[in-house]
Amino acid sequence: MWKFLYDLLNYSPEAFRKYKIKLGDPEVVDVIPLKKMTQVPDTALDVAPSTPAQNTEALDAFFKQAVLEIQKKMPTHRAPTTW
Repeated sequence: MWKFLYDLLNYSPEAFRKYKIKLGDPEVVDVIPLKKMTQVPDTALDVAPSTPAQNTEALDAFFKQAVLEIQKKMPTHRAPTTW
């Protein structure tokens, strides 16, 4: 509501501007604390992710750039049982 009134008082005809002094500051509801973060862009990849294998290559490259080590665990397969 405050933003609507602010825009009305600042961008409308002069007749509304006499109420600008009554507007005041907006009410703070839930303040989100600020935290400074460092962002590092990824480098370009020479992979066209059009197959599942190439998608895996692209994800591996992204994870290496982000310094995320993901252990590759292959599921153990048993020989099919015969009937």
